[in-house]
Amino acid sequence: MTRKWAAQFFALFAIGLAIASVVLALSTDDSLSHGRVATMTFQAVLTVGVGSVFVLFLHHGITVWLPRVLRRVAVRVTFKTVRLALAERAHIVEPSGITPIEDDVGVGLPLGLQDGLTTGERFVVLNTASQAKWGVLQVSQIQENSCVCTVFDRINPNFWDSLEGRMRHDASPPQGVSIRREIPEEYLLDWLSRLLKAPRG
Repeated sequence: MTRKWAAQFFALFAIGLAIASVVLALSTDDSLSHGRVATMTFQAVLTVGVGSVFVLFLHHGITVWLPRVLRRVAVRVTFKTVRLALAERAHIVEPSGITPIEDDVGVGLPLGLQDGLTTGERFVVLNTASQAKWGVLQVSQIQENSCVCTVFDRINPNFWDSLEGRMRHDASPPQGVSIRREIPEEYLLDWLSRLLKAPRG
């Protein structure tokens, strides 16, 4: 990269110096002192050098840096837009009850194979009032019209501890929470990556 930059700089510098030499030859005459000619020559060389660096950086910025920045901005904006759109369309799922699964809290949901659900899919548990994220569920058992999820992440330990304390004698669903499908960021990133790499035309 350094050699490429140096080659481009010296090429621009040589072209600029040739142009400056022609301009100096046309603009100077015998009436100018040697000191004045030397000063003009130094100024011309300095101007050509600075101009070559500026043109090189401008060219590199337009052809390399700017596309990279615009690409990143486009990816972030698209990612956020898609994520918001999917989040708005993600409907709330009402839990059907809780049950112990290997000493952990199992949460039943009225979604199953008919809804395209697969083992390992995750659901976000939100506080209905504040929309604070209280935990993440992961599908462990699936039937045709329902599934059972185990707790993947206890973001609010007190909430899950309270369910764990009553799950063996009270199977009623938790109150005050909203559950919806999690939007996996890695899926969106993979989709955006494939979209950006797709051939145009």
